[in-house]
Amino acid sequence: MKELIITNGDSTVDVMRKAGFDADILPWRDVLHEGPVPTMPDLESLSVIRSAFLADAFNMPRNEIADGAKKRDQTLRRFRDYDEITLWFEHDLYDQLQLLQILDFFHREAGSAAVQLVQADDYLSQQTPEKLHSLKVLRKPVTLDQKELAADIFQAFRQSTPVELARRLHSNLAALPHMKAALKRLFEDLPDSRSGLSRTQRQMISVIEQQGKPPKHLFGTVQAMEEAVFMGDLSFWRCLEEMAFNTSPLVKGLSEHFCLIKSDDARRAYLDAVITLTDNGRAVLAGEADHAEINNIDRWLGGTHITKGTIWRWNRDANALESPF
Repeated sequence: MKELIITNGDSTVDVMRKAGFDADILPWRDVLHEGPVPTMPDLESLSVIRSAFLADAFNMPRNEIADGAKKRDQTLRRFRDYDEITLWFEHDLYDQLQLLQILDFFHREAGSAAVQLVQADDYLSQQTPEKLHSLKVLRKPVTLDQKELAADIFQAFRQSTPVELARRLHSNLAALPHMKAALKRLFEDLPDSRSGLSRTQRQMISVIEQQGKPPKHLFGTVQAMEEAVFMGDLSFWRCLEEMAFNTSPLVKGLSEHFCLIKSDDARRAYLDAVITLTDNGRAVLAGEADHAEINNIDRWLGGTHITKGTIWRWNRDANALESPF
């Protein structure tokens, strides 16, 4: 029996290889909680936009990223060559957005093959080969309800405003049991209504103010504050750098953007840097200034551009979206 496994990235693929999984394994590497994810007519058209963003955001070769996405999409298009397709994904935001995209694909495909899903509530890449094998008992057929729900949410995610997606938080998402918590975490990284900080940034500057950790320790400390870790280190540095390299910096101590560093010595210097709050940072933390007002914000939530004039916010007390209009 020929099987295709689709999972969340190369680290999980490595564990599956060590565990001796007898299948073709396709890593889904896209960081869908960063950058534009607009409505497009097909998978390949969206991949062009995503590849350009990832290459620019993380200073990676455009051709390399684009070729990787093209090969990924070609493999997925050949799903009918397989007797069995199994999706392996975790509970966190990174994985749940990938799961939406893949289930949306299978929902769109006429006569698509039967698909199985393993939904883990722990991190696949951190499992031993033996433990990973034991998770096979979680495998269940993907239902039509799950495909339809995923397609509906993924469509809402890609709209030019987040209003429809926010409404999904108040609907029945039980068919995808980890989705509601993941979407709430997505909204929490909008600028909040008090400080203009995302939840990640608020956690960062709180730790910096209290403990003064360098980036290499700040990353682990802030990750430990998450209910479900979803952010990789490169995304984390981008989030930190929005506060460091801006009109009115909130933190100081970094000399350059991590993705532009070319030497090992400079990389070590970045990770060991002494990061402190500026006066602006202390004012924002105290609620006396607003990061989204004194600085330039340029982010995306799916298809919604979060920037000057269109700063959608998240009211964390009310767990509610706030419109800029």
